[in-house]
Amino acid sequence: MHVIAAKAVCFKEAAEPGFVAYQQQVIDNAQAMAQVFIDRGYDVVSGGTDADRVSPLIRSVTFINWHRLCVESPPAYMRPPASA
Repeated sequence: MHVIAAKAVCFKEAAEPGFVAYQQQVIDNAQAMAQVFIDRGYDVVSGGTDADRVSPLIRSVTFINWHRLCVESPPAYMRPPASA
């Protein structure tokens, strides 16, 4: 019974007008993240994404690459907030 209720909630949320905009933003974010991987020299499966998933090829991610990506030049969401 709980599975049916969960599906009903999902269908209700998907029927709301703001859901399309939300899904488009999720896709835009995934495309931006894929582009960052590509710009930084990582291989991404299929060269990018048209969906909500990004699949970098693990063989192109070494510790040195990870360190450069996350420590030396972290994306904005990983940076500490600027003190006011």
